[in-house]
Amino acid sequence: MNKKQIPKICLTVIHWNQEELTIATILSLKKINNPNVEIILVDNGSDNGSGISISEKFDDIILVRSETNLGYAGGANLGFSSALERSADYVFLLNNDIDVDKEIIHHLLSVMESPDYPHAGILAPKIYFYDPPDIIWYGGGDCDMDTGICQHIDYGKIDNEMNCRIKECTFINGCAMFIKREVIEKVGFLDTSYFHTGEDVDYSIRASRAGFKLMFVPDAKLWHKIRASTGGNVKPKYMYNYYEFRNRLLIFRKYFLKNNMNFKTIAFMLNFYIRHIYYEVRRGNVSGAVSILHGTFDAVIGKCGKTLK
Repeated sequence: MNKKQIPKICLTVIHWNQEELTIATILSLKKINNPNVEIILVDNGSDNGSGISISEKFDDIILVRSETNLGYAGGANLGFSSALERSADYVFLLNNDIDVDKEIIHHLLSVMESPDYPHAGILAPKIYFYDPPDIIWYGGGDCDMDTGICQHIDYGKIDNEMNCRIKECTFINGCAMFIKREVIEKVGFLDTSYFHTGEDVDYSIRASRAGFKLMFVPDAKLWHKIRASTGGNVKPKYMYNYYEFRNRLLIFRKYFLKNNMNFKTIAFMLNFYIRHIYYEVRRGNVSGAVSILHGTFDAVIGKCGKTLK
């Protein structure tokens, strides 16, 4: 098979200020065993010149720059635009804090292009913690269709034979989304109203409702340096909690509230939020409790986008 017959894949990495972390990711990506991949580096408003510095170290990567931090979705959308302009068949959206197996693309393509999975639209690899490297962080994702609350399947488990089956899932984490071009053309870009976290849940729901299947591919593997990539992107803890709980409720309002206005669902959501607030108060983290209340209030009034504490 010559290069023209091999699908073109754009590996799209979202970068913000953390030069060494991103360089390590690019070095890992350059080991991938596939002759038709390109690396798109999205410099999402870095204020230290690191995006340009990295592009000077790797003259074969494509640099796309934003003067301001557009949030993860906004940065990803710049990468999507560039990938489509470059005639990519697939876009592999990636965090800048990962280490990949060199055969990851081979395993993803073997599923995406298989006649056994004709409706596959977005694939997810198996994601491990970077340390310890044999513990699963993401083994597929499940989205509760009453509340929109998602969880990672097999989180914290040691890898074993039970985690080695290709399967359909209902949520793909934005750390690593292997997306068919047709999905972007039909579903559109990521929703930028969340700014930080939640855009992957939203996109998973939209793709599923458009008729595409979300699949987990266990032979495709990467390792994630958890939360290293947030860096100064959001203020630690307070703003992380704020966006986490605000955006969960925004997703619930957007997709599930209208069809699930019943006592059981509302009671579950109230209990979910009250329980987390109580947990923060009980362990003496008043700021954590306030951040959840802050996010909940803003979701109720429909406030979205970037927020300052």
